[in-house]
Amino acid sequence: MPAERMRLSLTEFSPTRLSMVVTVKGDTVAMIVDGTRAYMRAGRKVWKQATGKEAVANLLANRWLLVPSSQLDSSGSLQHQLTASYLSRCAVQNPHGTFSLGGHVSVDGEQALVLRDDGDAPGDQPSTIAVALSGRPYPLRITATGNQRPGGSDTCGGSGSESMDGTLTFSSYNAVGKLTIPAHPINLKSLEGQGGGSSEKITPLPGLGPINPR
Repeated sequence: MPAERMRLSLTEFSPTRLSMVVTVKGDTVAMIVDGTRAYMRAGRKVWKQATGKEAVANLLANRWLLVPSSQLDSSGSLQHQLTASYLSRCAVQNPHGTFSLGGHVSVDGEQALVLRDDGDAPGDQPSTIAVALSGRPYPLRITATGNQRPGGSDTCGGSGSESMDGTLTFSSYNAVGKLTIPAHPINLKSLEGQGGGSSEKITPLPGLGPINPR
């Protein structure tokens, strides 16, 4: 069975403020996290699949939903792992195998040195890391090129984590602009009585826990 492809665009404004857009099979979900509040927007199809309720899907389609960020991720680990600083730090601090130079490449017009990781350490995955040649040596692009080895720490993957293929591209370090908060979102609590009451669960994004209107 072919792997399900996901496209994620993520902007981190601070450790507790971020915005992202996730697209899976042509369906898009947008999310904004502003401290203890989170805002979500998706199309009717996504909400229908998530809730099984026509009334809720019609109500929420393409509108922003306000929900406490704790409802999305009660442990707080998901929000932490979705920050660009966490992803780039893991790229550098994760256990790595044997490194070799892989030449030079241009990433969005910026010249970078390519480092090849053979992935021969426990928990490591063969990959290439493009590191900026001008200014600070920030990672600009990370590309998985093989399967992850078992073992390693579970801090940034490893220790039984599934292999993931694809590319992470980083840009606009220290220059991301201003986070715009949606005006007049639907409050999650207003969904009570919309077909399911307080027991209704909403799970609009892969990897997110259920959202329970209270």
